[in-house]
Amino acid sequence: IRVVRNYLREETQNRRPHALTLLGESQLALGQSDASLRSLNAAIDQYPNHPITYRARLAASRVYLETQQLSKAKELLNDNLHNGVLSPRSNEWRKSLF
Repeated sequence: IRVVRNYLREETQNRRPHALTLLGESQLALGQSDASLRSLNAAIDQYPNHPITYRARLAASRVYLETQQLSKAKELLNDNLHNGVLSPRSNEWRKSLF
């Protein structure tokens, strides 16, 4: 988390959505639900058309499931399934389905 935060301070734009998603996933793994949602939602909101957003939605849906916010989790998963360019051949689409 410390390394990714340092990276985010230095990175201008190119890899920022990847770093925000990685940060959110790391925070989720450590049980930091609120911080994880802030990082993941930043990736989703700031870079809505970036391909990493699908992965960020998956991770954010896990946070919502863990915090019993099922409707929010379902909304993110449905976004991955129906509001993008993913196909059933992509990992993110299949993970969203299941």
